[in-house]
Amino acid sequence: MEKKDTGKWLKVIILMAGLISLVLAFVLAPLLGKELVVLNPELKYLFWPSLIFIWITAIPLFISLYLFYLISQEIMVDNPFYIKNSIRLTIVSRLALLEAGLYLFALLTLIILGVFYISLLLIIIIIMFIGLAMAVITAILAHLIDKARRIEIENELTI
Repeated sequence: MEKKDTGKWLKVIILMAGLISLVLAFVLAPLLGKELVVLNPELKYLFWPSLIFIWITAIPLFISLYLFYLISQEIMVDNPFYIKNSIRLTIVSRLALLEAGLYLFALLTLIILGVFYISLLLIIIIIMFIGLAMAVITAILAHLIDKARRIEIENELTI
């Protein structure tokens, strides 16, 4: 597959991930929250704070998707080892850590409030795990891109 095709596929995947994330955060989360409140009226006080929390935590996700979109642009123009790609991946890594930290805060808050719904706690733990995995993967990719860029510069200087 050519680099241009790879970049196009990456863009399609990023746009699909963004669309799915929009639906999850702004359609599915409110619907599931209302259903949870109907089934457990004692949790009504958590509906709006939880929904606002989900919307706030969607911000780093959409920033990361935008940065991945910019990286795919560079891949399309055959510039995968561009210095800004390494910086962008480092930012994505930090955003993923921020996301995991925010959900750790949410988990601790729910435990302190005594909300022990195993499905809810399990979802939060899964989101934290995904955030930590993304942080590690993007940090490694940032390091590899930076190293490849340095080797590319060295090779250009060699006769």
